[in-house]
Amino acid sequence: MLLTGCLKDIVFMFDPPPGEQVSVVCEECEGVEGFAAAMFDDFKRQYNLDGRLGGLTFMPKGEFRGLQAADMLAYEAFKHITNTMVKADQQRPVRKLFTALQAKKRLAIAYTLDENIRRWRALYSELPAWPPR
Repeated sequence: MLLTGCLKDIVFMFDPPPGEQVSVVCEECEGVEGFAAAMFDDFKRQYNLDGRLGGLTFMPKGEFRGLQAADMLAYEAFKHITNTMVKADQQRPVRKLFTALQAKKRLAIAYTLDENIRRWRALYSELPAWPPR
C-alpha cells in the first residue's frame, strides 16, 4: 500500500525527466522483502514502466544514507501532520529543509487510519506480524 503509493507519486506526480530511470532502495525488514518485490514487479507491469523504474534493492539503514534521510523526512512529515491536524495549538519547530521542500511543491504527505491498515493487511496473510517484535 505504502510502496505503491510512493511509486505512483514518484512516477506520475513528480514526473522524472524522460530517459531517466528511478531505482528504489528500501530498508531491510525480514519477512517483507518478497512481498514488497512482488508488489513492485506488479506495479511495473500494471503501468508498463520497465523503462522508467529500475530495480528494487533492500539494504540495512546504516549502509545507505538515503534511508536515514527518508527516516528524517518521515519524522518531519509526522510532525507536520501533528502540527496541522492534531495539536494545532502546540506547534513544534519545522526544519528549514522541510519548509523548502513544501515551498517547491516537491513534497507529498499522506496518512491513513489504523483501521484502514488492518483491513489492507487482512488481505495479505503472508505478511509478518506488525509491528515487528
